[in-house]
Amino acid sequence: YALTGRLDWYWQAAMFGQIFNDGADRIPAYGVGNAQFTLASPDNWQVQAFVRNFLNSNNMTGSYLAAPTQGLFTGAFYGDPRTFGLMLTVNY
Repeated sequence: YALTGRLDWYWQAAMFGQIFNDGADRIPAYGVGNAQFTLASPDNWQVQAFVRNFLNSNNMTGSYLAAPTQGLFTGAFYGDPRTFGLMLTVNY
């Protein structure tokens, strides 16, 4: 049996959602962490446990300003919330 662990961290610095660099268009910095553990057997099966975005960061990844005919609202895109699971793989 072999147990393998993996930890990833992604950091995005603060940025602006538009080219004008206005304070209202500022997107704050954020970090996202992922972790997984895999147990592999010599019998050609493996089990993997994973957690994505383990800190449950509410991370805005982008924004846009709608047209004046739509009311000039600001739309925002967000990353995925915390996700976890278990995966079983069998090779035959």
